[in-house]
Amino acid sequence: MRKQRNIGFEELFRQVTQLDIENKIKLLDKLYYSIDNQNIDLSHIDKLWSDEVESRIDAYKTGEIKSIPANQVFSKLISD
Repeated sequence: MRKQRNIGFEELFRQVTQLDIENKIKLLDKLYYSIDNQNIDLSHIDKLWSDEVESRIDAYKTGEIKSIPANQVFSKLISD
């Protein structure tokens, strides 16, 4: 059996920030669903995200904001 190592939040955060983007996304997904599986009502968060998405779509359609090509976005994420 593997011995579990307790690390502090700051150390955990430091390690997570060193992950590549794909693994960060996988981790976020697992964390989100680990919370969801605890029977915590997250519908308000889903509603906030839904409202945000609709707001951004409307802003894009009206020309209030412009799109950025995905390759530029991912290049910036990878370089940061």
